[in-house]
Amino acid sequence: MLRLASFLLLTGCALQAQITGPSTLVFDEATRSLRFVLGVPGASHFGPALAEGLTAMAVSPDGSRALGSHDGQVASYQMVDGTLAERLLMAGEASSVAWDAGSRYAAFLAGSKLFRYDAGSGDLLELGDAAGRLAVDRAGVVFAASAGAVTRYTGSEALRLAGVGSPVDLALSADGAALYVADTASRSVLRIDARQGGAQSFSAVAADPVALALSKDGASLLVADGEGHKVYVLSVDTQELRLTLDLAFAPSRLTPLSDSLFALTRREAGAPLEVLALRDSAAAYFIPAVEGN
Repeated sequence: MLRLASFLLLTGCALQAQITGPSTLVFDEATRSLRFVLGVPGASHFGPALAEGLTAMAVSPDGSRALGSHDGQVASYQMVDGTLAERLLMAGEASSVAWDAGSRYAAFLAGSKLFRYDAGSGDLLELGDAAGRLAVDRAGVVFAASAGAVTRYTGSEALRLAGVGSPVDLALSADGAALYVADTASRSVLRIDARQGGAQSFSAVAADPVALALSKDGASLLVADGEGHKVYVLSVDTQELRLTLDLAFAPSRLTPLSDSLFALTRREAGAPLEVLALRDSAAAYFIPAVEGN
């Protein structure tokens, strides 16, 4: 039976939009703001907005950084001594932002151009033309899934790994060896060899696979089903269905927050965020937002 421990999402306290202790940033799509989350699943809330008017924002897996757009600029954000520091990277609107599992590299699209940002050195590198959803490995290699293909970008080199009809989301294994792709054309999840190329069918359990996420230990793959209003938890090793979570809404995105916690976004615009917790069974919790202290 699947057992994943529940974790405290954030410890610390709020004081005039600042926090003490470790923080976990979350992008609240309904208000287009960066917030922190305080509490545990079932009894937690968004803290006050730390930055507002943001678009295409993605938070790093360790919860300390974010990258996206603000007022026509691509910007990175980092928690420093309890406050949020902003760094402007370039003019433009970022889209399809993704971080590597180590929270060092971020990739994003600005128009048709693909860029990689190194949060450790501050370097920004243009990789070429691309489109679609992105993934990044710990070495800074970027993968893009657009209509018809999944492509790997290493420096200025682009290599087509596999043909995919209509990829809508990517999840990359922690070792960078396997890519999991949600393909709406085949109504299935594919597994691609991220180094040698080639695709294999992984699962067709979801009628409308719209979002993917891997557990931190790499043992489980979560598949959100937009049509079926479910989240399936599959064994990466055996492809066995381990858990099914029934939802009262259509999901659109899964974002890892901390070990067994995932942000679960609803399909309808402006909808509130939910947190998905994996323990002995799976459960989704509504997370309300608060303003002020």
